[in-house]
Amino acid sequence: MFNPTLYVKQNQLQRRDVGLVLQDMIHRLQWNQEEHILDVGCGPGDITTSVLSNYLPDDVTIVGCDISENMIKYAQDTFGSKRFNFKQLDVGNSNIWMNWEEESFDKIFSFYCLHWVKDLKQAAENMNTLLKKGGELITFTPVSHPFFELFKKIYNDPKWREQMKVMKTYDALYRGFDHDQYLETLKATGFEILSAEVREWSYSHASMEQFLGSYTTFDNALFGNFVETQKSS
Repeated sequence: MFNPTLYVKQNQLQRRDVGLVLQDMIHRLQWNQEEHILDVGCGPGDITTSVLSNYLPDDVTIVGCDISENMIKYAQDTFGSKRFNFKQLDVGNSNIWMNWEEESFDKIFSFYCLHWVKDLKQAAENMNTLLKKGGELITFTPVSHPFFELFKKIYNDPKWREQMKVMKTYDALYRGFDHDQYLETLKATGFEILSAEVREWSYSHASMEQFLGSYTTFDNALFGNFVETQKSS
């Protein structure tokens, strides 16, 4: 969905928010030696390796996974090492166990990912199965975002309808994210909720160029035509 090269240049918001979440949450976790960590929805791997890893013990090993083959190739080529490994995974797919082992991770982190997943129940079941007994899941997911509201308005404007026709493929842009239902799904799939909060944060782009740049990280099939047309209009 995203262009990895552009995404690492335009993900300041995600980097900030992940840092804020970890600052608040990391002291609540208990650690053993040489834990195995999974980052679900790692994208190009820069946040996994330069933000998440800064809050983890030095002796952990970290696997980043993402549905995008493009992202995983970029992450493994750029950041793959003895400590960091990157593998493709559609966390919402039931047929993953030929390539993944049950109960293989001590902790799972997921940031800015689960709102894209169509089958959230399956994703929760998979993450529960991937965790060792007593393992912990830490997630951060936008409940609402001006980003999504903006694209709904653009899609409903006849002027841009043709350029935005692929939008329906990415249903997370218009279906929203039900926080309460998410918690119920986690409980139904075997998780015990230790902490759940909804917070309101704001973010200001430094310039119009940066603002537009944050949208061009999407696949050009979705938004490239819109951005180029708007720039020239």
